[in-house]
Amino acid sequence: GGGAAARDWRRSAARLESGAGAGARAALSLFHAAASRQAVAFPHPSLLQYDCGKLQTLDGLLRRLKAGGHRVLIFTQMTRVLDVLEAFLSMHGHTYLRLDGATRVDRRQPLVDRFNADPRVFAFILSTRSGGVGLNLTGADSVIFYDSDWNPTMDAQAQDRCHRIGQTRDVHVYRLVTAATVEENILRKAEQKRALGHLAIEDGHFTTSYLRGVGLLSTDTLLLLILSKLSFICLFVFHTQANIKELFNSESENVATETESNAEDAEPSVGGELESALAAAEDEADAAAASAARAEAQGELAEFDETLPLDDDARPAPAADPDDLATLMNQLTPIEKYAMRLVESSEAASEAERSALSEMRRQLHEWENARRQLRSEPAPHPDPAPAPDLTYSRGDARAK
Repeated sequence: GGGAAARDWRRSAARLESGAGAGARAALSLFHAAASRQAVAFPHPSLLQYDCGKLQTLDGLLRRLKAGGHRVLIFTQMTRVLDVLEAFLSMHGHTYLRLDGATRVDRRQPLVDRFNADPRVFAFILSTRSGGVGLNLTGADSVIFYDSDWNPTMDAQAQDRCHRIGQTRDVHVYRLVTAATVEENILRKAEQKRALGHLAIEDGHFTTSYLRGVGLLSTDTLLLLILSKLSFICLFVFHTQANIKELFNSESENVATETESNAEDAEPSVGGELESALAAAEDEADAAAASAARAEAQGELAEFDETLPLDDDARPAPAADPDDLATLMNQLTPIEKYAMRLVESSEAASEAERSALSEMRRQLHEWENARRQLRSEPAPHPDPAPAPDLTYSRGDARAK
């Protein structure tokens, strides 16, 4: 009896299924489009690395490092990439630890101690900003930069986390860069910043001989360097002259408003007291530089004094102290001495040009005067020529 009931139930279920099949297929077709879109938008996690060239490269690199007994630090800039790396490492069965900006301060040192003490932990994924400073991760001997920072010092700080005191193995650094993307520009800018910092801060050999020796200085760069140093010297001299003029003339102008005679008597005394006070407060080099700048300022001011004769040769030239000049020359660097020689040669050339121009103007002036005189003088009248003979006699014809 039981077998007959089972057969009847199966027959009735088959009839119901055949009767409702058309309606069920029509209802299920409504959900087919949504199911297809979800399948395309959310692929299987195992296909994650095959859509990314960096993950493909990272997979092979991690396999080789793990086979060689190495342990790695993986740095990236964004926490979302850390989430992707977590899924990637879990999929391949790598043991790892994670540290980013969301990690509490009291949890950071236990994570570092665990990674250094437990050789079973293969990877440590960190953000460059949070995990690149103040940590000692000597348990790892390989550093992988999943992406680069615009500031090369941040990457240098990050890679130094495992290259510290207590490290007994060689440290290898790997950087993943995708070709034909903005990452190439980031890496290029970082290399330029690193070279500039090495040149200006670390070495300190900011001289023309050193730059020519390493091949970093061309003729145009040398000219720009000389012009920049020369402009800095001229600006410094200009400000020094302005400050000295304001310093030495402020008191004398106040005294001159009272009476002219009192100003003539008080100005040398005030200037002498101020000079003695400055000389007592400064060292020998600064005092010599101040005296040279004061003499130069007085010479330049004398050029605009209309009471002095215009003849430059009639004016006595101020005597220069050889000791002061020697002191100033010793204070100058080689590039500043070269700039001074360049300025002197350019001044000599400009003086020759001015003399040639004045000679040319003088000759032009003489020519114009001579031409003006020729125009003002009356033209001489020539003697009238004798009228030719219209007839000849036999004697004249025989004589000619």
